[in-house]
Amino acid sequence: MYKKVLVAFDGTESATNVLEQALVLARSENAAVDVVTVIPGYQGDLRLLGNSRVLTEMHGHYQTCLDSAIKMALARNVRAKAHLRTGEPPEEILRTAEEIRADLIVIGKRARFLLDSMPIGSVADDVIRQSDADVLVISGDKQLGLERIFLAYDGTEGADLAARQASALAARYGAGLCIGMTYEMDMEAFSLAPELEEALHRKARSAINPAVEYARRADVKHVETVIRHGNPSYKTLVEEAAACKAGLLVAGASGRGSLSHVLLGGVARRLISLSTCPVLIVKE
Repeated sequence: MYKKVLVAFDGTESATNVLEQALVLARSENAAVDVVTVIPGYQGDLRLLGNSRVLTEMHGHYQTCLDSAIKMALARNVRAKAHLRTGEPPEEILRTAEEIRADLIVIGKRARFLLDSMPIGSVADDVIRQSDADVLVISGDKQLGLERIFLAYDGTEGADLAARQASALAARYGAGLCIGMTYEMDMEAFSLAPELEEALHRKARSAINPAVEYARRADVKHVETVIRHGNPSYKTLVEEAAACKAGLLVAGASGRGSLSHVLLGGVARRLISLSTCPVLIVKE
């Protein structure tokens, strides 16, 4: 499925866990791994000060991080190449992904930069929005597991792409697949017309059928569905993924339905940050 994996790495403990998880996946997929480490572009200001020693130390720090990553990959019998770049992290990650034709980018939620601290949530957001490749986001010490997969589904085109990928992964690894769909209804509407919830539930049950069909066609052995009222939706989806003990949450990159606000903008960060497992964002 995935043949060319790009891992963003900065040498921190959390980034080392991200790399470990990526290497496990790459080995099982027999995929090649490229590791990119980005030296922040603010070093240009240091050049104006004429402080070449600091620049040399910065370069050495990042080169050492990158070398350690390649050693980790080779020790696990995974083919690996190194890329040391300078500039804005999202731009350089995306540029490298395009150059090597990566079909999966693996990134952590946060990354530490020398002389500064920058949330990789914003980096991950930029990468997810602009990447043509799928993006796997792994937070902190979370472990990737492929025994049970949770699919966040809303019936849109983006969700259908995610459903096909989740089904293919589940079939490939013999995983159980749980397909989750939520619908929203505020308390005022419920109190005035409680029968609306039943109607929404029926509509959701019909809308989830295509995802079930994708799983059937992929020959996924164990499929279950969960449909719940949830407000906000992202919290309900995360709760259900945890309840089914998923080792991976899969979602589409965009949507026009009930998940559109989950998968775009600031709420996407909440989905990723609240999830008890890594999140795979599937692109076209």
